[in-house]
Amino acid sequence: MKKTFDITEFGACGDADALIQKAAAFFRQEKYDEALEWYFKALGLREDTLGNEHIDTAETRNIIALVYCRQGEHEKALEWFTKALPVFEKAHAEESTSCTYSNIALMHKNLGEYDKALAWYYRDLPLKEKVRSEDPFIAAAAYYNIADVCRLQGNVAESLPFFIKACRIFFGEFADHRQSKEYREGMRDNMRLAYLATSPVTPFESWFNELLEDSTP
Repeated sequence: MKKTFDITEFGACGDADALIQKAAAFFRQEKYDEALEWYFKALGLREDTLGNEHIDTAETRNIIALVYCRQGEHEKALEWFTKALPVFEKAHAEESTSCTYSNIALMHKNLGEYDKALAWYYRDLPLKEKVRSEDPFIAAAAYYNIADVCRLQGNVAESLPFFIKACRIFFGEFADHRQSKEYREGMRDNMRLAYLATSPVTPFESWFNELLEDSTP
């Protein structure tokens, strides 16, 4: 299965490789306009030589979306992620498809379109849970993303079950993971708000400490 590659990785498409390498060099220097210029040249070449439905062409569109995302151009990034997606789906490239679902959800979230973001996160969830046994962190991040969008919508009680699922991984088996620490920042406060919205009898600290004990491997 072909993976959606990182911004500095390159596909196989003759001279397009050289164009992508040049674009990636500009990207690493944070010269995003120059990077886009060369990525678009690579895209044109791949469309001409491989066609619009080739997965390498879709990967190039995906990279363009990532550059726009880095620039904070969320609407343009959304446009290009959406252009890449049908090829990934048609090719049954589940990892690339899942990654693109998440990216589309994130763009909607950044644009304040929380209903759309949540719909895309839910669409992606089965694919994330499918690989949970291999990489629990991926599923935990998916749970957290859903919980956070529910929180932003004002549905704090609805967010709690997903915060709990994420918490069991971020504070448990993946407690030492660098990104887990990033997710944990602020999670406790968000969980407190979600928990209190359920009108509980047990104080939050007691409930949360018990949850952490249950999450410890």
